[in-house]
Amino acid sequence: MNRHKLNVILSQINELKALFIFGQRVIPFLEDLFRFVKEVIPLMEEMNSSLQESTVEMPQASSQLDKVTRATELATTE
Repeated sequence: MNRHKLNVILSQINELKALFIFGQRVIPFLEDLFRFVKEVIPLMEEMNSSLQESTVEMPQASSQLDKVTRATELATTE
């Protein structure tokens, strides 16, 4: 092997080493991120369920408020 080929191989080995070091630094962050997402998913599902229930109940609440408003107006005019 000539010197140029050895330099290329050494350069590639250094790049691999840098990649492994980067991986060692990133893996703990990714583990924390996955743990966070795993903990947040149930909360998001609960929020979604609550929003869906509220959406279903909104027309009824609006109708009731309309009835109260009409009754108040009628009582005021009488």
